[in-house]
Amino acid sequence: MTQRIHQHQMNRGNEWTTIEAPYEIGSIQLEPDSVVLLECLTVYVSNLQYNNKAQFKAERIVKEILEVSLKVKHLIVVSNDLFEGYYLNYSEETLEYLKVLS
Repeated sequence: MTQRIHQHQMNRGNEWTTIEAPYEIGSIQLEPDSVVLLECLTVYVSNLQYNNKAQFKAERIVKEILEVSLKVKHLIVVSNDLFEGYYLNYSEETLEYLKVLS
């Protein structure tokens, strides 16, 4: 996975700055004229769900995303498809994850 990430970063070129932020994206210092790509919302939410349960609340996640959007010129958020297929047989934990993402 490390090699894959490194290759992905190399493909972007020098005009990209990568900031790894598995938690608390609202506290990241950003330039006001920045264009920010938040990739990937689903990974970010799963980080909070499994590693920082105190922050695993939809309201808090939305607040952090809004904080980032107010600091920069443009914010682009990438997410996976959430409700493709049949999901009624998912565990309670997975359903909670989908609820927070939706």
